[in-house]
Amino acid sequence: MNGVVTFNQKMQLQRPGLLLDEGIVFLGFGSHAIVEPYHGWLLGYDAKTLKQVFVFNTTPNGSEGSIWQSGQGPAADADGTIYVSLGNGPNTGIGDADVQKGGSDYADCLLKINPKPTGSPIIDYFLPHDFAEMSQGDRDFGSSGPMLFPGTNLVISGSKEGDIYVADRSNLGHFHPNDDDQIIQHFMGGNAHIHGSVIGWVTPNNDKVIYVWSEEDYMHSFKWQDGKFVPWITGPTRVPDGMPGGFLSISSDGNRAGTGILWATHPLNTDGNWATVVGLLQAFDASDPSKELWNSRQNPTRDDLGYFAKFCPPTVVNGKVYLATFSRQVVVYGLLPKN
Repeated sequence: MNGVVTFNQKMQLQRPGLLLDEGIVFLGFGSHAIVEPYHGWLLGYDAKTLKQVFVFNTTPNGSEGSIWQSGQGPAADADGTIYVSLGNGPNTGIGDADVQKGGSDYADCLLKINPKPTGSPIIDYFLPHDFAEMSQGDRDFGSSGPMLFPGTNLVISGSKEGDIYVADRSNLGHFHPNDDDQIIQHFMGGNAHIHGSVIGWVTPNNDKVIYVWSEEDYMHSFKWQDGKFVPWITGPTRVPDGMPGGFLSISSDGNRAGTGILWATHPLNTDGNWATVVGLLQAFDASDPSKELWNSRQNPTRDDLGYFAKFCPPTVVNGKVYLATFSRQVVVYGLLPKN
């Protein structure tokens, strides 16, 4: 390839959400269900003129390295720097990342990207020490999109192994062959794949908390304490066996007491991987996520959402919750009128 790759729309699928940052719309691309040959791409277009202003390929001398993130969009900080998590290289047992050896191919890693027209597109990266085994076992690092915890320098991501990675955005640490000690923390966040995104909130007590809901598990939360995240409160219900776990959002009036709500959507009672299945939307007290406040099956005649749409977290805006479904409708929830 000699570092030159032509974008093939037949082989690439725009899988993550969009990012609008400083007047540029960024689109990430991965594969159609792992059909070769494909690459990870990040493309940027002027939001007014639609002129292409940025192109980055994750594996210009290799293959794979998708930007898919289970539907989550790329993240951007206040400086306009972009963060993405990448999927596997080829499942060969040796991976397809060679940046640790001075190459130009990235896979199964976290990237910090400069979207400006000047300078190298890659500012920094983190590559797990066991990336080759992750690729061999189809255990993508990039099954979850990166989350920039507000008011901190933390970037947090989850993987198909059920692990959570916490790094310092000012120094992602590159690659250590024997461990991941170059980042702040690496710990188990769930029993199986983490899809979507880890989400964060500052509680009324000013505690920094993250929430995650992997496959085949209960929702877990972790509180920042003494420079690391420690287990906090576990949710009361378990998702059904199979894919894809729970997709989370949070809403609140800042960190004002009594206003934090953790929203989660997932299949109701069966595996949602290859089938269209009935879904459930739940609301939990974000200050105590062991308490369910409401769910869409309590009054199914009025509130049932229909069929679950994978990789689509709830969107909360202007006092309403919007949820995409596979029932050919967007369902909208809000406060009922007072009698």
